[in-house]
Amino acid sequence: MALITVKSETSKKNGAQSRLQKEFDRLTKALEREQRGFKTFQADMERLHQSFLVEIVPVLKENSTQLEALAERLIELYGRKSLAKWHREEIDRWLAELFELIGSANPERLEALAEQYDKVFYQFSSVSKEEAEQHFTEMEERLKQMMDEQFRHMDFDDEADEQDEPDIDDLFGFSDEEKERKKSQKKSHFGDQAYGQDTNQAQDSESLTDEVQHQDVDKWLAKLFRKAAQVLHPDREADPEKRAQKQDAMTELLAAREAGDILHILEVYSQHVQQGPAEVPEEMMQALCESLVQKIDQIHDKKWDFLEQNPAMQYVYDVLYDKQKKKQKQNIKEALEQAAVLGQMATKDRVYMRNLSRLKEILEERYDARRMDSISVIFDGLL
Repeated sequence: MALITVKSETSKKNGAQSRLQKEFDRLTKALEREQRGFKTFQADMERLHQSFLVEIVPVLKENSTQLEALAERLIELYGRKSLAKWHREEIDRWLAELFELIGSANPERLEALAEQYDKVFYQFSSVSKEEAEQHFTEMEERLKQMMDEQFRHMDFDDEADEQDEPDIDDLFGFSDEEKERKKSQKKSHFGDQAYGQDTNQAQDSESLTDEVQHQDVDKWLAKLFRKAAQVLHPDREADPEKRAQKQDAMTELLAAREAGDILHILEVYSQHVQQGPAEVPEEMMQALCESLVQKIDQIHDKKWDFLEQNPAMQYVYDVLYDKQKKKQKQNIKEALEQAAVLGQMATKDRVYMRNLSRLKEILEERYDARRMDSISVIFDGLL
C-alpha cells in the first residue's frame, strides 16, 4: 500500500518529498527485502537440516560410542583439584562441542552425560545450581542479542548489498535531544510509542504544540479505526461468505489495534474502506517508520526462534549454513569428512589422556589454537 504524507506549503512549493516520506519508502523496501530473505533462509535451513538427518547423523551415530567415552573421561578428569580455572573452562568448551554431536546422534545418552557433568561442575563451582541456572539464562539472553545483531547485518540477497543500512539510532536523523524526547514518550491506547503520550506524566520539555499534535494524530487514528470497524462489522453483512471474510478482516483489525500495529491498521483500512493510497498526517509518518523498524526486528526474532525450535538447527546453522548454495554443498562435504574421523580422533585423545599432564598438554594446544583463530579473525577484519 502506498502511504503519502500531507505536505506542508513549503514542501509543496519546492515539489520535494518530506524526509520521513523518503525514510518510509526506504524502510518499506527494507522490510520486503527482509521478508524475502527470511523465506529463503527458512527454506535453506530446512533443506540443510534434511541433509543433516539423512547424510551426517548416520555417520555421527557410528562414532557416538567413542564420543561418549571421551566425554566421560573429560568429566572424570574435570574433578581433579590440580586443574587451574582456565583448564576447566577449556574442558567446558570441549564438552559443549561433544554434547552437541552426541545429542544429534543419541539424545538419551546426552541427558545422562549432562547429569554426570552437572554433579562435578557444581562440586567445583563457587556458585549454587540455582545461581548457575540464572547465569546461564542471562548468557542465553546475551547470546540471543548477539544473534539478533548478527542477523540484523546479514545480507540475504543481492539488493541488500547495494547500500549499507544506517544505524537504527540514527535512522531518522534526529538530534540527541529529539531522540531523548522520543524515548520518553509513553504508549497511547493504541500501544505505539511514536505518537502516543501519557498526559498525566508529560515531560517538561514537551511543548503545548507537540502535545496537541500527538493528541490530533491519536484522534485521527482512532477515527480511522472506528470507520474500518463499522465497515467490517460482520453482523451488518447478510451474505454468509462475505460475513466470514469480514469476520477475518475484523479479527486482523482488532489484533493490530491490540499490538499497536498502526501500519496494519492502515493496510486494512486501505483495503476495505478506502481503495487506493491512504493519505496520512505528516506527524504520523514517524510512527509508521518506527512500526516498520519493529517489523524488521520481529523478523530477526523469528530467525532466532526458528533456530531454537530444534536442537540440531543451531548445529546446522553453525556448520552447514551459508548464503551461497555452492558453499552449502561444500560445508556438507566437509562435515561428512569430519564426522567420519570423529570416532578415531576421540579414541586417540581418550587413550592419550592417561594422566593429568597429558590432559593439560591437550588443553593448552586447544587454547592456543582457539586464540590463534581469534587473532586471525581480527586481522581478516582489518584487511
